[in-house]
Amino acid sequence: MDIGKAITDSATFLAGVYRESGNLSNLLKQQISAALLDPELKGLFRSAGPWIGAFEEDPTRCMYYSLGASLPLARKGKRITDCALFFQISLAGEGMAAVGCSEPLLHIGLWDEPISFSNNYYMGFPLFCEDEVAPEIDGEVLMRWQGNPPGGLWLYSLRLAAVNTPDDIQRKVVEPVRALLAGKSVEVALPASLTGVVRYRGMTEDGNFSVGFSDH
Repeated sequence: MDIGKAITDSATFLAGVYRESGNLSNLLKQQISAALLDPELKGLFRSAGPWIGAFEEDPTRCMYYSLGASLPLARKGKRITDCALFFQISLAGEGMAAVGCSEPLLHIGLWDEPISFSNNYYMGFPLFCEDEVAPEIDGEVLMRWQGNPPGGLWLYSLRLAAVNTPDDIQRKVVEPVRALLAGKSVEVALPASLTGVVRYRGMTEDGNFSVGFSDH
């Protein structure tokens, strides 16, 4: 094997992954923002600021493990931000380190603050420590926490490789987000027929999860 060519090919491949991840990030922001203009959601939430980007570097600071963005939201009638809608593209590292997972993940959630890798506030495995509250797992696919918005705070995950087209973004991200923000059930938001959804099937002693996928 030509080691020099292998290095060049690897660098070219990695640059392509980052380019496609950046393109996906832009599409997600555009389509999620458009969904929030839906009359039903406009009666529940308003955007409380621009999208806030977040990046996680590897220990050598030579590559990204994860990238994502959060949109601060305020419930209708409230003057202050009380939650943040976010997505996190995890290519490596803790964001995809669940038991049984060996591929990149896309996490979509509603938490009480924007994700921040520098402040250790992001989706990663193990998800919580002994003194933290474990999320409730609804239908094996949706993590739920107590919170202010209709339906509380939540998160679900997808195989990144299952989000390839604008139609995938609509069916697997925009429509579930719209349904969950409106307080609809997990069966409506994430039906069993939706492929690529991560299934959280068990919890380990250290707070990690074992996972499977809806199309595997």
